[in-house]
Amino acid sequence: AMAFNGATMQMFNHGLITGALFFLVGVIYERAHTRDLDKFGGLSVKTPYYYGIMMVAAMASLGLPGLSGFWGELFTFRGAFYLTPYWAAFAVLGIVFAAVYILWRIIQNVFLGTYDPNKITHWTTATGEHADGPTDMVGFEKLTLWPLVILIFVLGVYPTPLLNYLNSAALEILNFVQSVL
Repeated sequence: AMAFNGATMQMFNHGLITGALFFLVGVIYERAHTRDLDKFGGLSVKTPYYYGIMMVAAMASLGLPGLSGFWGELFTFRGAFYLTPYWAAFAVLGIVFAAVYILWRIIQNVFLGTYDPNKITHWTTATGEHADGPTDMVGFEKLTLWPLVILIFVLGVYPTPLLNYLNSAALEILNFVQSVL
Protein backbone atom coordinates (compact mmCIF):
# COMPACT_ATOMS: atom_id res chain seq x y z
CA ALA A 1 0.00 0.00 0.00
CA MET A 2 2.94 2.33 0.63
CA ALA A 3 4.09 2.39 -3.01
CA PHE A 4 0.49 2.78 -4.18
CA ASN A 5 -0.09 5.71 -1.80
CA GLY A 6 3.21 7.24 -2.85
CA ALA A 7 2.40 6.93 -6.54
CA THR A 8 -1.04 8.45 -6.04
CA MET A 9 0.38 11.27 -3.96
CA GLN A 10 3.07 11.79 -6.58
CA MET A 11 0.42 12.16 -9.28
CA PHE A 12 -1.39 14.79 -7.22
CA ASN A 13 1.84 16.65 -6.48
CA HIS A 14 2.93 16.35 -10.09
CA GLY A 15 -0.23 18.20 -11.08
CA LEU A 16 0.55 21.02 -8.64
CA ILE A 17 4.21 21.30 -9.54
CA THR A 18 3.91 21.00 -13.31
CA GLY A 19 1.01 23.42 -13.24
CA ALA A 20 3.33 25.96 -11.64
CA LEU A 21 6.21 25.12 -13.99
CA PHE A 22 4.10 25.41 -17.14
CA PHE A 23 2.66 28.70 -15.94
CA LEU A 24 6.19 29.98 -15.30
CA VAL A 25 7.31 28.90 -18.77
CA GLY A 26 4.32 30.77 -20.17
CA VAL A 27 5.27 33.89 -18.23
CA ILE A 28 8.76 34.04 -19.69
CA TYR A 29 7.59 33.01 -23.17
CA GLU A 30 5.08 35.87 -23.25
CA ARG A 31 7.90 38.28 -22.48
CA ALA A 32 10.71 36.88 -24.65
CA HIS A 33 8.69 35.18 -27.43
CA THR A 34 11.15 32.29 -27.60
CA ARG A 35 11.56 28.86 -26.05
CA ASP A 36 15.27 28.62 -26.91
CA LEU A 37 17.00 28.20 -23.54
CA ASP A 38 20.37 29.12 -25.04
CA LYS A 39 19.14 32.69 -25.54
CA PHE A 40 18.49 33.25 -21.85
CA GLY A 41 20.93 34.01 -19.07
CA GLY A 42 21.16 36.06 -15.92
CA LEU A 43 17.42 36.10 -15.25
CA SER A 44 17.97 35.73 -11.50
CA VAL A 45 19.25 39.31 -11.39
CA LYS A 46 16.71 40.74 -13.83
CA THR A 47 13.65 38.87 -12.49
CA PRO A 48 14.30 37.90 -8.85
CA TYR A 49 10.67 37.15 -7.95
CA TYR A 50 10.27 34.91 -11.00
CA TYR A 51 13.56 33.21 -10.14
CA GLY A 52 12.44 32.53 -6.56
CA ILE A 53 9.15 30.98 -7.58
CA MET A 54 10.85 28.94 -10.32
CA MET A 55 13.35 27.64 -7.74
CA VAL A 56 10.53 26.52 -5.46
CA ALA A 57 8.76 24.70 -8.30
CA ALA A 58 11.99 23.20 -9.67
CA MET A 59 13.14 21.96 -6.27
CA ALA A 60 9.67 20.54 -5.55
CA SER A 61 9.83 18.62 -8.83
CA LEU A 62 13.16 17.16 -7.71
CA GLY A 63 11.61 16.01 -4.43
CA LEU A 64 13.43 18.37 -2.07
CA PRO A 65 12.41 17.68 1.56
CA GLY A 66 9.95 20.25 2.86
CA LEU A 67 8.22 20.55 -0.52
CA SER A 68 5.32 18.46 -1.77
CA GLY A 69 7.28 16.37 -4.28
CA PHE A 70 9.33 14.77 -1.51
CA TRP A 71 6.65 12.62 0.12
CA GLY A 72 5.31 11.04 -3.04
CA GLU A 73 8.80 10.08 -4.17
CA LEU A 74 9.79 8.83 -0.73
CA PHE A 75 6.78 6.54 -0.33
CA THR A 76 6.90 5.36 -3.93
CA PHE A 77 10.56 4.41 -3.76
CA ARG A 78 10.32 2.94 -0.26
CA GLY A 79 7.49 0.71 -1.36
CA ALA A 80 9.15 -0.11 -4.67
CA PHE A 81 12.48 -1.03 -3.04
CA TYR A 82 10.60 -3.48 -0.84
CA LEU A 83 8.90 -5.14 -3.82
CA THR A 84 11.42 -4.82 -6.67
CA PRO A 85 14.74 -3.39 -5.51
CA TYR A 86 16.49 -3.59 -8.90
CA TRP A 87 13.75 -1.77 -10.79
CA ALA A 88 13.52 0.81 -8.03
CA ALA A 89 17.28 1.41 -8.19
CA PHE A 90 17.00 1.82 -11.96
CA ALA A 91 14.15 4.32 -11.48
CA VAL A 92 16.30 6.38 -9.13
CA LEU A 93 18.56 7.06 -12.13
CA GLY A 94 15.65 8.99 -13.66
CA ILE A 95 15.61 11.24 -10.61
CA VAL A 96 19.35 11.81 -10.95
CA PHE A 97 19.07 12.72 -14.65
CA ALA A 98 16.16 15.06 -13.94
CA ALA A 99 18.18 16.76 -11.20
CA VAL A 100 21.15 17.24 -13.51
CA TYR A 101 18.94 18.68 -16.25
CA ILE A 102 17.06 21.07 -13.97
CA LEU A 103 20.10 22.23 -12.04
CA TRP A 104 22.48 22.57 -14.97
CA ARG A 105 20.32 23.44 -17.96
CA ILE A 106 17.59 25.49 -16.34
CA ILE A 107 19.02 27.01 -13.17
CA GLN A 108 22.64 27.44 -14.25
CA ASN A 109 22.12 28.53 -17.86
CA VAL A 110 18.84 30.42 -17.72
CA PHE A 111 19.05 32.06 -14.32
CA LEU A 112 22.69 32.15 -13.24
CA GLY A 113 24.34 32.48 -16.64
CA THR A 114 25.40 35.76 -18.18
CA TYR A 115 22.70 38.09 -19.46
CA ASP A 116 23.31 39.11 -23.07
CA PRO A 117 20.86 41.78 -24.31
CA ASN A 118 21.71 40.90 -27.93
CA LYS A 119 20.36 37.35 -27.74
CA ILE A 120 16.72 38.39 -27.29
CA THR A 121 15.95 41.74 -28.87
CA HIS A 122 12.17 41.90 -28.45
CA TRP A 123 11.03 41.85 -24.82
CA THR A 124 7.54 42.75 -23.67
CA THR A 125 5.87 43.31 -20.31
CA ALA A 126 3.12 41.15 -18.85
CA THR A 127 0.57 43.37 -20.60
CA GLY A 128 2.30 43.14 -23.99
CA GLU A 129 3.97 46.55 -24.04
CA HIS A 130 7.54 46.90 -25.30
CA ALA A 131 10.28 46.51 -22.66
CA ASP A 132 14.02 47.12 -22.83
CA GLY A 133 14.76 43.78 -21.15
CA PRO A 134 13.20 41.09 -19.00
CA THR A 135 10.55 42.29 -16.55
CA ASP A 136 9.58 40.53 -13.35
CA MET A 137 6.19 39.05 -12.52
CA VAL A 138 3.28 41.37 -11.82
CA GLY A 139 0.31 41.13 -9.45
CA PHE A 140 -2.07 38.94 -11.45
CA GLU A 141 0.72 36.48 -12.27
CA LYS A 142 1.75 36.26 -8.63
CA LEU A 143 -1.85 35.84 -7.53
CA THR A 144 -2.33 33.00 -10.00
CA LEU A 145 0.72 31.12 -8.72
CA TRP A 146 0.34 31.61 -4.98
CA PRO A 147 -2.30 28.89 -4.42
CA LEU A 148 -0.01 26.35 -6.08
CA VAL A 149 3.06 27.54 -4.15
CA ILE A 150 1.16 27.47 -0.85
CA LEU A 151 -0.02 23.89 -1.50
CA ILE A 152 3.53 22.87 -2.48
CA PHE A 153 4.79 24.11 0.89
CA VAL A 154 1.84 22.92 3.01
CA LEU A 155 1.87 19.39 1.57
CA GLY A 156 5.65 19.32 1.91
CA VAL A 157 5.49 20.10 5.62
CA TYR A 158 2.16 18.48 6.54
CA PRO A 159 1.10 15.74 4.08
CA THR A 160 -0.99 13.80 6.62
CA PRO A 161 -4.49 14.92 5.53
CA LEU A 162 -3.81 14.01 1.91
CA LEU A 163 -2.14 10.74 2.91
CA ASN A 164 -5.08 9.75 5.12
CA TYR A 165 -7.48 10.41 2.27
CA LEU A 166 -5.36 8.50 -0.24
CA ASN A 167 -4.68 5.60 2.13
CA SER A 168 -8.34 4.75 2.62
CA ALA A 169 -8.91 4.73 -1.15
CA ALA A 170 -5.71 2.74 -1.77
CA LEU A 171 -6.67 0.06 0.74
CA GLU A 172 -10.08 -0.37 -0.88
CA ILE A 173 -8.53 -0.70 -4.32
CA LEU A 174 -5.84 -3.13 -3.15
CA ASN A 175 -8.40 -5.25 -1.27
CA PHE A 176 -10.54 -5.41 -4.39
CA VAL A 177 -7.58 -6.44 -6.55
CA GLN A 178 -6.57 -9.14 -4.06
CA SER A 179 -10.12 -10.51 -3.96
CA VAL A 180 -10.18 -10.78 -7.76
CA LEU A 181 -6.79 -12.46 -7.97
